[in-house]
Amino acid sequence: MDKKPFALWAAREHPLKGKLKAHAWAAQAGYEFKALTDVPREQVLDAMARSEWFVHLPLAFESECRAVMEAVLSGCRIHTNDNVGITSVEDWQDADALRHMIDKAGDTFWKLVQQ
Repeated sequence: MDKKPFALWAAREHPLKGKLKAHAWAAQAGYEFKALTDVPREQVLDAMARSEWFVHLPLAFESECRAVMEAVLSGCRIHTNDNVGITSVEDWQDADALRHMIDKAGDTFWKLVQQ
C-alpha cells in the first residue's frame, strides 16, 4: 500500500499518552495529524499501513508499546521518545530485526524464567 504523508497517533485517551505533543510535532513537521482512539484494531492497522509516520510521545515510561512495534512492522517512520521501552532495543526500527525478536520472544522468556 502506498504511504500517505500524514502522522498517525493511536492510543487510548489519556493525558500521559502524549497526544498533544504528537499533534504539535506533526504541525511543526508540516504533516496532517490523524488521531485514533476507541476504534477496532483492524482500523488502526489499516491506518498504519497507509501512514508515512507514526508518532508516539508518552509523558511517562511505557515498558513495551505494541502500537510502536506494529507501526514499525507496517513500514511507518517512527517519531517517539525514550519513554517507550522498545527504543532501548538495538535495531528496533528495523522491521526484519523486530520480526526476528518477536518470533524468538517466547523462547527468550522461558530461558530467562528457567535461570
